[in-house]
Amino acid sequence: MADVRAVKLDGSISTLSGAKIAAFKKQMRGAVVLAGEQGYDQLREVWNGQIDRKPALIARVAGEDDVVAAVNFARDNELLTSVRGGGHNMPGLAVNNGGLMLDLHGLRNVRVDPVARRAYAEPGPTWFDFDYECQAFGLATPGGAVSHTGIAGLTLGGGVGWLSGRHGLTCDNVISFRVVTADGTVRTASADENPDLYWALRGGGGNFGIVTQFEYQLHPVGMMLGGMILYPFDQAKAFFQGYRDYLPSCPDGLTTFGGLFKLPDGTSVAGGIAAWNGDHAEGQKVLDASFRKFTTPMADLLGPIRYCKLQQLIDQQTEPFRRYYVKSNLMREIKDECIDILIDRYTKVPSPLSMMAFQQFGNGIGRVTPDATAYGHRNEKVEQMTFSAWTDPAGDDENRAWAREVSDSVQPFAHGHYVNQVGLESEEGVDHIKAAFGDNWERLVELKTQYDPMNLFRHNQNIRPK
Repeated sequence: MADVRAVKLDGSISTLSGAKIAAFKKQMRGAVVLAGEQGYDQLREVWNGQIDRKPALIARVAGEDDVVAAVNFARDNELLTSVRGGGHNMPGLAVNNGGLMLDLHGLRNVRVDPVARRAYAEPGPTWFDFDYECQAFGLATPGGAVSHTGIAGLTLGGGVGWLSGRHGLTCDNVISFRVVTADGTVRTASADENPDLYWALRGGGGNFGIVTQFEYQLHPVGMMLGGMILYPFDQAKAFFQGYRDYLPSCPDGLTTFGGLFKLPDGTSVAGGIAAWNGDHAEGQKVLDASFRKFTTPMADLLGPIRYCKLQQLIDQQTEPFRRYYVKSNLMREIKDECIDILIDRYTKVPSPLSMMAFQQFGNGIGRVTPDATAYGHRNEKVEQMTFSAWTDPAGDDENRAWAREVSDSVQPFAHGHYVNQVGLESEEGVDHIKAAFGDNWERLVELKTQYDPMNLFRHNQNIRPK
């Protein structure tokens, strides 16, 4: 076997001998795929079509023992390392250039205990996979707003979904983790075992190890009430003002989304998504007093809807392999000045696939104290998201610049950023990443120093050890 040149943690280039790679392959039940080998280009492909990074090696793990072997190999050879779960992360953090990528996509088992209302999931499933298994028993846990998002990355960065009004973040519903830390040790992290690591994994991103199993608390979720409602673009300000004014009185059972986007014929509209989890008669009264009154709708598609269908409402707007660039700002209120800026900037959007949105951080999120988990932004009410999407690589600069300009314009109204929308330190800067973790930064640095002193897990929203 030929030698392979690979990038080390410090950015230098080392040579991995053919004998060393062959020995690594023998340790693995799964395959180790090198550049040029069959399947390599498919394995490095992720949801965001902008990402075109080329690892030196891809380790397709077949179980927890493979994760341990790959972590040990990466650490002993000081290799730049990245971890792929569902591969949906917006900045494409799953894939690195020139290092080792651990591909956990094949670990997709989900086991449901309907009596205890628990689910035990490996790191590879999407939320569609997970919800399909749980909904067979009329159960679910908060899990994103797009069905093809991977469960692992979303959970580790917090996790906002259609059930967050009543049940909080995804990470608030994790009972325990099995995780391989940088020293190759398999640990359980829970309230009773390694509680400091448990704290860090609930919102600290991929900084502290590779999770091989999530244990989730499930909740009864039957037929929901909600869907999409559309308004003329010239009523966008009235819609956003009504939406803003309603949020302080929004009941726990309702989680919402409001934004600007284009219909397939190119018409710009304002639109909302409502997700009511509770009694339908009560829910109808809630919707009648909120979305149906903000301003006059042009299309009212609200009604009974299955949870899995609700999870797929914006799948078409986020289909794989388009080119994506997203900027996120967390806000405690939606000011008129911010509304005016967003409406004005959307009239200049370069791609009809792009949209802007306010994603509500439901009531249950704010009932957890900011220092209870690594995810600390508990006082923010919405995420303002500028979602730039296009297909032609020639439009990269224009579409990215538009999203950055919009985000910079509303930055004065922001209080931090949502971890899962933040990219590498080399792209975002350390201050942007610190703002995503907020007041929990110093404790996260201490725990990073304890569990990953060499910063093996750095190809993420990185927390540098001391």
